[in-house]
Amino acid sequence: MRKKLMQQVIHSLFKVMETMFSPMAEKQKTTKVPSQAQPDPEEMKACRITFSGSFSGTIFLEISVNLLTAMTQNFPGRDPGHPSEELIEGLLKEALNIIAGDTLTQMDAASYTQLGLPEIVTSPCCDDMDETARFDTPNGSIAAHIKLA
Repeated sequence: MRKKLMQQVIHSLFKVMETMFSPMAEKQKTTKVPSQAQPDPEEMKACRITFSGSFSGTIFLEISVNLLTAMTQNFPGRDPGHPSEELIEGLLKEALNIIAGDTLTQMDAASYTQLGLPEIVTSPCCDDMDETARFDTPNGSIAAHIKLA
């Protein structure tokens, strides 16, 4: 179950990145290459969302501050300039919310799954996770983690 869930998280992550951040999608093609390096937690922003239903757990999304700032600056309809911390964190939460919703719908569209509210957290320790996928991009890294209950 956890491997299938992680595969769907990765699929949803790339789908959301290409849909929400299409101007950056061409630059981010290298994100499909998994990274073995673990970035400095101080350079990352992390968010988590819980879910429950036929199976329960937590999905975490970590994005490097540089990449998250670039994503926020390139978000359609946003005023140019350096984005505030509130905008950056809001974008991270919304991206995770969409990724989690898409993931869980694709896993089992027939079952009801309750999705919690996304919340900013400190970078989770990979040793505590059931599955982790990390990708490098020209602007920084992205990591997705899952922890089943």
